[in-house]
Amino acid sequence: RVDAEFPYAANLGVEGVKTKSEDAIPMLNAEDGYTSDRELARVIAEMFRGTELESTIVVAFPDSRQANKASKKWEGAFKGKVIVLDAKQKKVKTSGGGGFGAKAAGPAKATTSAVPDGTEVLLIVGPQPKQLPAVQKICSEVGMGCLVVLVNT
Repeated sequence: RVDAEFPYAANLGVEGVKTKSEDAIPMLNAEDGYTSDRELARVIAEMFRGTELESTIVVAFPDSRQANKASKKWEGAFKGKVIVLDAKQKKVKTSGGGGFGAKAAGPAKATTSAVPDGTEVLLIVGPQPKQLPAVQKICSEVGMGCLVVLVNT
């Protein structure tokens, strides 16, 4: 497990520079914090580019707004998956069902996260305090075969 922290609203330049000159100080807002989190996650994901792990990276954001923005910004350049961290820990069926007359699919393994099977690198971006129990549960579910990186926790 790894925890990567950067200063609040640090501009890494992955999504563009915020000011016109190097010595200008930008006014910060909440969106700058989200952008910084996204940029740091992208830089960490880039470390795995060109490896077998590139397509097994999953980046989990605390809400759908941030996940959608990352998907749009990274479209075509990121081969992994972007998901929303499930803080409510709803049970998700990973197999099963079919309907009347369908063959029984054996016991379904219920998990409490949306982390796909086969994930080898999981970046959890800016989880909120209420999501930390879900993060702990995810870490125990994915086991030691998955690198979990907390980004700007």
